Amino acid sequence: MKTSEIKLTVQLDENKVPERIDWEAEDGATQSTSKAVLLSLWDEQERNTLRIDLWTKEMTVEEMKASTCCRS
Repeated sequence: MKTSEIKLTVQLDENKVPERIDWEAEDGATQSTSKAVLLSLWDEQERNTLRIDLWTKEMTVEEMKASTCCRS
């Protein structure tokens, strides 16, 4: 079985607020910077979703609304 790693690096300010989010995927040799990361994981034992939503300081409220408008 093949495995692949996706790495997220979050730079925080002195108040632990995200300032920059970098990510890279080894499969496609992809590297990029993003204003937000919305990560959902299915917990089979608890039968629910675990979510982590991170936005940088530069992300506007309008962009936050757009990123979550169609999620259930």
